[in-house]
Amino acid sequence: MPERVEATFVFGSLGNLPGALIDGWAVEDNYAWAIGTESRLLLPLPADEAEYLLRLTVQPLIHKGERDAQRLAVATELGILANFSLEQRTTIELALPIALTRNRNNIALILLHPDAMRPSDFKQIDDHRLLSVCFMSGTLTRPADNARDHPPAAACRLIVAGGYVARQIAEAISELPILRQRVACHYVNTDHVHEVTPPPSEVLQSAALCWEQTGVNHAWAWAGIRSMLPPGCDIRRFAAPRMTVLWPFLQADPRLTYEAGLYPGGRYPFGDRIAASLAHLQLPDDVMQLTYMSMAETGMPDLDALLAADRAAWRDIDATHDIAVADYIGENFRRNRLCFAPPYPTGDLLGHMIGQLLGGSRIAALCDPAMLRQELDFLLTGYLGRREELPIHPQVAQRLGLAWWHPGMRYRWQGNRWTFEDYVLRTIRWTPWRP
Repeated sequence: MPERVEATFVFGSLGNLPGALIDGWAVEDNYAWAIGTESRLLLPLPADEAEYLLRLTVQPLIHKGERDAQRLAVATELGILANFSLEQRTTIELALPIALTRNRNNIALILLHPDAMRPSDFKQIDDHRLLSVCFMSGTLTRPADNARDHPPAAACRLIVAGGYVARQIAEAISELPILRQRVACHYVNTDHVHEVTPPPSEVLQSAALCWEQTGVNHAWAWAGIRSMLPPGCDIRRFAAPRMTVLWPFLQADPRLTYEAGLYPGGRYPFGDRIAASLAHLQLPDDVMQLTYMSMAETGMPDLDALLAADRAAWRDIDATHDIAVADYIGENFRRNRLCFAPPYPTGDLLGHMIGQLLGGSRIAALCDPAMLRQELDFLLTGYLGRREELPIHPQVAQRLGLAWWHPGMRYRWQGNRWTFEDYVLRTIRWTPWRP
């Protein structure tokens, strides 16, 4: 039967479930070990009436000849759901009782794993934890229903036009269960002037709402398409706010090369002026890193002045657009991570922007606003966005007092998980002809 993915889960401190791991866990960056003999998981749910299937990708701790498999039982307050004998990495499936999922925001799962072992008992390592099963990721799916998953022709039509952030907003709106029968969302990529493809004319001529991202390269190409919108179309403008204080050494790198097929935007598109200045030196890695950190400390600009400039730019956005971001960013950026890179918002900031666009709109009038907000928050929990996260200098994080940052933090970059030091060294060493 066709299925629709309602949510994806990633275990580990960098995933979207740390607050759901109640008892019996040893949490690493990208996964979490079930420890001892029992663990508890409070799994988020969409709070609707659908039947759900939970899939979890797991890896058992085994030692051939001594422990060839790990037993795992999954239970709820209604009793045991399933029993497994895990011999290798696999994906297990659990049909969740609708009596425990209907209109609920979460479900409590009890994981029973009686075969935990200490890695130090059979490996030459100093790890004395009682580990059983490693939990990596999961998905929550429900049976697809054509009538529900494809908006009818009479649905309220929304056009979201712009670049990357506009596309993320359009995808989020399209994934909200409460809007599937009510709103048909169409994304128009206006990021490249000569490649703008308008939606079908019947969509343009009947659109009830249009959300436009400014600041992308679409000045003349989008104008003609926009003129086809009906007179009653509610047009709202937004911008992707840039946060530059977190990256004070940003500067175009003269080595930047567009590598078609691999790195169409360049391998290190943001640039670092200190890293670029060291690229010609032949120094050992440790000396190179020390040199970079010393130059960064000496040349660190006034972060208060940079933050003031950012605040002024956000206020300018507020004054010329239909959503407000300045106060929200200023009040929350130390406590919550709001940007993966200067122009790329995290789920937290993206949710604020979408909430502002929805507020008082025809879409908000079509459904329960509280349920709409709840579904939006659920959807964006653990949002990963782009695969690139621009690393933050430790001194910057410490001076600004970023509560979400920690020493040794790893960042996603082109499929890698690098620390700030890893990223800087590779940026310095990079040359266009080197793979």
